[in-house]
Amino acid sequence: MDEEENKLYTTIGSQIKLAADFNVPKDSLFISHIWGSSPYEFESEGIDTVNILGDQRIQFGMSYNYTSAPGPWWYSIHVGFKFVENIGISTKCYSYHDLFMLTGYCEYLIAFENEILSYNPFQFDITLLSEVLDRPINHFPYQLSAEVSSNYDELVDSVYAEYSIFRNDTILVSQHKFPFTDEPLEATVTLDSTNLQIGDLIKFRCVLSDATIFSGKFFDPDSGYFQFRVLPPVTDVEKEVHQENAFKLSNYPNPFNYSTIINYPVLQTSDVVIKVFDMLGNEVETLVNEEKQTGTYEITWYAENLPSGIYFYQLQAGSFVETKKMVLLK
Repeated sequence: MDEEENKLYTTIGSQIKLAADFNVPKDSLFISHIWGSSPYEFESEGIDTVNILGDQRIQFGMSYNYTSAPGPWWYSIHVGFKFVENIGISTKCYSYHDLFMLTGYCEYLIAFENEILSYNPFQFDITLLSEVLDRPINHFPYQLSAEVSSNYDELVDSVYAEYSIFRNDTILVSQHKFPFTDEPLEATVTLDSTNLQIGDLIKFRCVLSDATIFSGKFFDPDSGYFQFRVLPPVTDVEKEVHQENAFKLSNYPNPFNYSTIINYPVLQTSDVVIKVFDMLGNEVETLVNEEKQTGTYEITWYAENLPSGIYFYQLQAGSFVETKKMVLLK
């Protein structure tokens, strides 16, 4: 963008070519290379304003229209672009029409974020994740599962799980796991002990690419990775101690509206009880009361009939007891 000339340029091979001239009056023509490598004669739609987040911003439109001579091979093409101040392309449309078909599409600015403006920013979150804890080598293979969500699922181009195994700061394995299933967006990575050694570091994150005009990649966590180490094997004598240290309660979302998912691992067959209490210590509900085999579990608590406030959920597994806080907001 040349702000002094008020023109936008594009690169075609090693050459710089004009893409848009914001000085051209409405209904006037100019040559542009914005649509492919060939030049086309676009018509200016002039300058107007558009409201974004309560701010009036300058908008410029341009379009290319071509209609062939009448006959059996008649066709017409329309290509249109709109630009918004400090953002760039906000709309791109294409249509093709002949005697047999009519096809086309329009892409609209859904989300945008830079140092100047934040417009409906894209959001991408892991909503459910298996426990990510340092793990004894004899507790592999292990399935690491993740479920993700975005605020514009229809614009998701691809989602994958990315994991790496490090040994002495050297990457041994780096893989992307496709595909995520459609409903919900989730994937499972199976980590085998065959190529693992004690002390190895495992890093994991989810990556999403969008299909908006300003396509990009989003990460969860947004910087860095979830990570855990491979520990020495746990003996029979140590299992109970390790089990207590490894019980990590979590729930998501927190705060929550009407429901939340409670995740809990069981590393050894145990009688498991999970109860919910209010601020006064009154028992609200028993969610789990049964023997559980080794594994990772989840339970959804529905609180649509309860008032907003702070609640506690408590896990009892054998002699182990842990309590966590959650907040219900309506």
